[in-house]
Amino acid sequence: FLNDRGRFDALEANRARFISKIRWVVESVNGRVKHFKWLNQTIQNTTIPQIRDYLQIACALINAYRAPAISSFSNHDQITATMLAHLHEPNLLRARLNNEVLH
Repeated sequence: FLNDRGRFDALEANRARFISKIRWVVESVNGRVKHFKWLNQTIQNTTIPQIRDYLQIACALINAYRAPAISSFSNHDQITATMLAHLHEPNLLRARLNNEVLH
């Protein structure tokens, strides 16, 4: 997936970290849903009409009895702005290591 390259460049690595910050919330919620045995298995095609209802029930139970996946939204705009501001910054540690190894 790196097209025979050893590492991401700095921009690609920063983008991957940015995406990871978002994806962990999605994966956390998916994990909570999969705690329901029926939703953690291969589902038969004959149950397709009911899947939405089952998912809504599971999510309602999660919302009623589990702590929120994200505890605070108060600073999400600031975190996003900071990450976007750093998106195009070079990887200074990698540059330093490359210089010290080469010299």
